[in-house]
Amino acid sequence: MLSFIQFIVEEHDPITLGRRIKAATTGDNESYKILDSHPHTKGSTWQAGGCGVLAHALHKRMPGSKLVDVHNKKTGHTEHVAVHHGDHVYDANGATPAKHYLKRFAKREMKSHHDLELTPHDPARAAKSEISTHPALVDKMHKHLQKHHIG
Repeated sequence: MLSFIQFIVEEHDPITLGRRIKAATTGDNESYKILDSHPHTKGSTWQAGGCGVLAHALHKRMPGSKLVDVHNKKTGHTEHVAVHHGDHVYDANGATPAKHYLKRFAKREMKSHHDLELTPHDPARAAKSEISTHPALVDKMHKHLQKHHIG
């Protein structure tokens, strides 16, 4: 159990917060059961189809954060949804300094970072790109993140 002071310090440390997010998502089979509980996200991962659910849940847990899309300028599609807070962008891989996020994302997804840009979240464009933000899943993930002391 985290002490109150430890919790406050860690809550504002991007690296520690990022590690807890990664452990609660990619390192936790319970999180995948959340995705598998709905037909639109069954078989998805936090990087492929489930990123919108995670981003919306994180956004609810991180006051002052903003939802952002990785927008592909070439195709017009939303490639990914994440949360921008302070100088970092957060997703299932943890925390990445915002200035490096697109290059790391492009490398991971084998795309050219020159085709990508971070934009304010556009729910309609994300839905067209088959990224789920189903409210029931967001609520389940929000509770899961709370259980892992995130936000």
